[in-house]
Amino acid sequence: MTTDSIVSDRRGKSRFKIRRELRYKLLREGEVIEAGTGFTVDIGSGGVAFRSGRAFRVGEYVELSISWPVLLAESCPMQLSVLGKVLRSDGQRSVCSVDSTSSGPKPVCRAMFRR
Repeated sequence: MTTDSIVSDRRGKSRFKIRRELRYKLLREGEVIEAGTGFTVDIGSGGVAFRSGRAFRVGEYVELSISWPVLLAESCPMQLSVLGKVLRSDGQRSVCSVDSTSSGPKPVCRAMFRR
């Protein structure tokens, strides 16, 4: 990884430029009211910047399912799930907090891995 892939600013936390496909769910009172697709712009421990082709209202909750760039056991795609509140949105680019995540990327091919 080069230093060009790390974004640093006055927030004090590093963000990593990474473009990955994502699916979002817009939540209201625990219910999914809309779903769509987009891609990440950068990711850090405190938030995710993403583009989705629409604006969100500050304070709305979104769940992001982000395609992870590493395969499990070299064959199984994984997803990173993030639940957060929209902090900023300026048309097509939005930033949400990371209020909770799955405990790391989860395998998409669940049938291969039983719990």
